[in-house]
Amino acid sequence: MKCKFCYVSFFNKRLNDRSVEIIQRAAKLDFDIVTFSGGDPFSKSNFRKACIEANRLGLQTHVDTNALAIREEDISFIEDNIDILGISIDGVGETHNKLRESKNSFRKIEDVLSNISGLKTTIKVNTILTKENINCLEELSNFLTQYPQISIWSVYQFFPLDAATKFKERYFISNKEFTKRTSFLRENKKLKIELFPFSNRVTGYLFVNELGRMFTNSLEGEYLELGSIFTTEIEVLESKLKGLINPRTLNRYK
Repeated sequence: MKCKFCYVSFFNKRLNDRSVEIIQRAAKLDFDIVTFSGGDPFSKSNFRKACIEANRLGLQTHVDTNALAIREEDISFIEDNIDILGISIDGVGETHNKLRESKNSFRKIEDVLSNISGLKTTIKVNTILTKENINCLEELSNFLTQYPQISIWSVYQFFPLDAATKFKERYFISNKEFTKRTSFLRENKKLKIELFPFSNRVTGYLFVNELGRMFTNSLEGEYLELGSIFTTEIEVLESKLKGLINPRTLNRYK
């Protein structure tokens, strides 16, 4: 998709996808959680193999998706191999389609939500809150509570990181406004609400691209490269991340 608020741009061309090897290396380094993200991981040729391998190796497996490439036959795959499925929804109907620059995205999401009812997989929704959808939260809240299969709603303040920096003026909202506009969501008793100012999303998150290159990111909106997951030992990685670990990332799903 062509979302202008996307902050992952360090692998925007076709690469030699080493996802299965990355999962095996992550397990060997004693990581316990892996998140496949996109766009849409379901559109990647090696994703399903890597996801099955993560499940086999006992990694807690999360998948964040815009839902476009989820097929009917993926429903049983999701239940068997994915612990948490995060679906991106930024508004209801045309609000979402406009932000995602897609005419059919919201309709596809509704189809997927209707097909994943009753799965043992935890279903969460990811929302990027920007200047363009900040007035739509109540409508979105009402929409999401219609689906009992959704148990977590994560709302993220737009973060001007990397490629998204040039769209800061269009999307940026202050910490104060983010806190004020989302405060009513804590009263929602049907969903577990996670609110993330961008300051809580940086430092301590480890990104790995298809080649195995590792990154974290700074509050200044830059990626910091940390080496290759295939050659960097865990002691070296821990040393590089020392002082950067965000405590909120450590026990989020424990």
